[in-house]
Parts: sequence; structure tokens; C-alpha cells
Amino acid sequence: MSFSGTNFPQPDVNFNYSFYRGLAVQQLEIFHIESPCIGVCQAGPRGYCLGCYRSREERLHWINLDDQVKSKIVKACALRKKRAFARKRSQDAPPPHPPIQGDLLD
Repeated sequence: MSFSGTNFPQPDVNFNYSFYRGLAVQQLEIFHIESPCIGVCQAGPRGYCLGCYRSREERLHWINLDDQVKSKIVKACALRKKRAFARKRSQDAPPPHPPIQGDLLD
């Protein structure tokens, strides 16, 4: 890599990036997936933890799951959280104003 006058690294045209991209994907599989628990540990109305968005079964068996399953659970939790926030936003949104009717005698 080289640096331009703005001090940002510029890609080296002779560098084999595709080789390292493949390694990066493989390397992600090497790392241990930590529990997404944030210490809230309270079930919400849909049965998912309000802190990490895992189900009771997912929390109970987390220690015994392999990293591939844990990865799928973490992705599912992110989707559950996104949907929960979307539901909350739609519930908190003010209702649309009805059209204002003019005076009948006008």
C-alpha cells in the first residue's frame, strides 16, 4: 500500500486481494462466538429476552451449541431486535390527522 498526500492508504494494484478475502471468511469461522447476553435476562411478550433477543431454549442450550448454530442465532437475534424496534416505532408514532372538514355553510 502507498499513501497519497491525504494520508489515506491506496490499494496496491499488484496485491492479490482475492486470496486474502477467502482467508478472512475462513478466519471468522475460527473465532469463538461469545454469548450476546447483556445482563437484562427478562422475557418479553413474544418469549424472547429483552436484552439479547434469544429464546429461552437458545439461552438454555447456548453453552452446548457449536459455533455455526450460534452464528445463526446471533443473526436471528439481530433480525428480532430490528423488528421489535420497528414495531415500537410504529406504535409510538402519532396517529395520522384526519382531514380537516371545512364549515358546511361556506
